[in-house]
Amino acid sequence: MNIDKKALGQRIKSIRQDKGLTMEEFGKFFDNASKGVISNWEKGSNIPNNTRLKMIAQFGGISVDELLYGDYKARIKKILLDKPNIDEKSIKFFLKFFTDSNNKYPTKEEIFEQYDKLMETVDSTAKKMVAQKMIAYNIVHSVDLLINFLEDPSKDLDYSNINLVIKELANAAGNYETCFNKPVDEVYNEVIAIQQQDN
Repeated sequence: MNIDKKALGQRIKSIRQDKGLTMEEFGKFFDNASKGVISNWEKGSNIPNNTRLKMIAQFGGISVDELLYGDYKARIKKILLDKPNIDEKSIKFFLKFFTDSNNKYPTKEEIFEQYDKLMETVDSTAKKMVAQKMIAYNIVHSVDLLINFLEDPSKDLDYSNINLVIKELANAAGNYETCFNKPVDEVYNEVIAIQQQDN
């Protein structure tokens, strides 16, 4: 993973300045590093060795990864901005759910992979919710047709039409149960809830 030396230098400089130390004073905490060495770190000309990186990170109260790569979420956001067809809203949403299972700064590929998986899950869930609502409406429509048909005394009862409506209702209920693994007796309350939201 590439390290932005200048950005690293700025973080080292910020740690020093936050402590109110001169370069000479700061260097004493890290094997008596000279002012010139500290200056080279802060300008991004050189990177401290691994031992000194650990010491500087501990001194600044951050992890070595954060010292090397910057704020965790800011880094992920910067990487995602390089991904085609992505906007700030999607990045903000992703950052709420992103998990770093290895407790290390992930690679660009790992971040992209997690982003794609999350968006795929969101897309699938959204489609499922739309389908659920459509099927629920289909059930309501079928019930309305049946009730209207039976309650209108002016119509001649055509049992073939009644059977068709009942068949549609059974089909809708069956689709609901198949798609969402819910018993049909739960449909009523969900349909009422949908109707109340839309009214």
